[in-house]
Amino acid sequence: MNRIRPRFAAVIPLLLVATSCSRGDEKRVVAPNLPVDPPHVVSGRWIWEPAALAGAVREARANPLVQRALTTSNVAGLRPRSDLAVRAVGEDSRGVAVGLTILPFSVGNDSTHAAFISVAEASGLQAAEFAEMIVGRDPYPSEVGFEATTWGTQIAWIRTGEAYALAPHIGHLAPARIQWGKLFGCLAERMPAGCSMGAEMGREIAPNFPQAAAIGCAIGAAGGALTCGLQFLTGK
Repeated sequence: MNRIRPRFAAVIPLLLVATSCSRGDEKRVVAPNLPVDPPHVVSGRWIWEPAALAGAVREARANPLVQRALTTSNVAGLRPRSDLAVRAVGEDSRGVAVGLTILPFSVGNDSTHAAFISVAEASGLQAAEFAEMIVGRDPYPSEVGFEATTWGTQIAWIRTGEAYALAPHIGHLAPARIQWGKLFGCLAERMPAGCSMGAEMGREIAPNFPQAAAIGCAIGAAGGALTCGLQFLTGK
């Protein structure tokens, strides 16, 4: 697909995942080696099981970090698109479980404008970030703070908002604003890169298996997404 119509802005970040492999492929798989500092993600997978995904989405939407991000977003007309939400889980090099949930929102009646709240968790830490994406047009003069990025074959405009952390073991009893990292900006870079790397590995390892590249893409995108979540949580 060389051109994605503007009305699909809300699903651009998810297309690499949702269309890249069969939902029957539930195995835990090893992620491609990605250039990250320790600790790093060593395995990951997307949650496709409907009940498990629905439960993760409900839990994320009830998270106080998500509620805080929503109330401080100052974006009018947000409507949740839970049907497009995704979740990845995996393990880092310390053996710690890591997870990332992405909750999409449509913005008013603008089919070129979408918003996302990404929730990362690992080792008792939780953090969430609000972000917006515009695809299919340039930002209007009133839409300041957007930065251009390449997502696959598309030019997307991304604006990251406030980020909040919840870490009970260090005394935070309520969402605390954090200043480090830009989670969604990292996702925009690492998910397509991971997809490309994984697809190439799949073609090399199993050239006669038609789905190898697609499965490799999903594995690589999951690894990239979880890596961003881990770096976001550690402030690196």
